[in-house]
Amino acid sequence: MYRNGGDEFIAIIDGDKTEANIRNLASFIHRRFAQPWRLKRGEVFCNVSIGVARYPEDGRTAEELLLKADQAMYKVKKAGGKGVLFGYEL
Repeated sequence: MYRNGGDEFIAIIDGDKTEANIRNLASFIHRRFAQPWRLKRGEVFCNVSIGVARYPEDGRTAEELLLKADQAMYKVKKAGGKGVLFGYEL
């Protein structure tokens, strides 16, 4: 995982991952971020929007995959966030 800029992070998952496995991981991430982050002066809640691109369905190069995942993530954000969208669902 690495920080892509601002509040965007990228995770590369190797191997034959099913859509169900990826949705379970996204659900885990959403549950974790639904809990408040406790700070000295209160609590902060974070909203997570997840865009998923899969090789080779959504692209064959890193650039194509990043673009497809980015498009999916921004569609989730535009719909209010706190969701997951696969590239094929665009």
